[in-house]
Amino acid sequence: MRALFTPLLTVLALMTPVAQAFQLKAEHVVDSVYALIGPLGQRSADNDGLNANFGFVVMPSGVILIDSGASRLGAEKIAAAIGEMTDKLVRWVVNTGSQDHLWLGNAFFAEKGAGVIALTRSRTGGPATGAHRSLSGKLR
Repeated sequence: MRALFTPLLTVLALMTPVAQAFQLKAEHVVDSVYALIGPLGQRSADNDGLNANFGFVVMPSGVILIDSGASRLGAEKIAAAIGEMTDKLVRWVVNTGSQDHLWLGNAFFAEKGAGVIALTRSRTGGPATGAHRSLSGKLR
């Protein structure tokens, strides 16, 4: 009987899809500008809530991140994708709106020293300042 079930279980195991963790990949746009394109569809555990598009610009003094993701895990995956392109740290996070999937990762980057440029209602973990005050003279 065991000889019958072993091959059957082996076949079933091979047919079961292997779950792979979702990873963002940076796509080069132009010069030092990159896009992080999230999957289409609704937020889910499978895509870590990263069903939006994000971006970053690599500057001599650090990285400007455009939107920080929907969670700490999402922010970690954004940071990993940035790390594939540069060893520079994210110095600034710019939030483009108040939808939570754009800013819930702010605290992750703020804890690492990034300044957050955002609407007051979408800011977490760091002081928001006007872009003119926060970035002037630092983008060289």
